[in-house]
Amino acid sequence: MIERFLTSCFYDEFPNEFRFFIRDAEPSVPGEPPKLRHLVTRSEGRAKFAAGIPEGWTNEDLVAITVERPFTMPSYIPGKSITYPPTEYCSRVFGSPVLLSPSEIQGRLNKKKPQ
Repeated sequence: MIERFLTSCFYDEFPNEFRFFIRDAEPSVPGEPPKLRHLVTRSEGRAKFAAGIPEGWTNEDLVAITVERPFTMPSYIPGKSITYPPTEYCSRVFGSPVLLSPSEIQGRLNKKKPQ
């Protein structure tokens, strides 16, 4: 599996740099659904996370959700949020093996809110 470096950044809540790589899609086997590319996240002292990249997403889309507009979630401290890499956020919050767009995340969060 070939991985290509995409970008890196720091999140305020974590002391180490996060590095993001794109893992190329593996060739499809006849009769199986096509494989997706994956966004892989690595940071010293943390588990490696990978999430499928939806068809049609560009490298610019990936940089936008990793560096420019990362995802935040509430922490255990009232009124404080923690910024997570998108691979971890989608996995931890929604159990999703594929990245979700900000609008998909908002839609899912709205469904979780009590009426």
